Amino acid sequence: MRMETPTPIPINTREHEEFRRTIEAEFSRIADENNRQNKRLSDLENEVKENRAIITSIHDIQRSLETICKELTAQGVRLKTLEDRDGQKWRGAVKIVFTALVSALVGWFFGQLGLI
Repeated sequence: MRMETPTPIPINTREHEEFRRTIEAEFSRIADENNRQNKRLSDLENEVKENRAIITSIHDIQRSLETICKELTAQGVRLKTLEDRDGQKWRGAVKIVFTALVSALVGWFFGQLGLI
């Protein structure tokens, strides 16, 4: 069994021109849509690049802050050591002065009793 090929319907020039204009208009519309989509894709790609740059900067800032925090902690320990050292010196000086005063007072007391 053989299928018959449909017989082409002849069209006139006016119909052909109308069809051509319709097809050209559709191609133009599709080309415009492609251009819009390409522009949107380009904009999105640029935004992704900017976001990546921002993320990289944030990671750099985070590493810097971690370093700063570690350094501040170390400086706090050093400052505490320096403050304690001055306090220890002051307490030592007060102890010496107190011991000298007590010794002088005890010596004077024993001197008054005639034991010295």
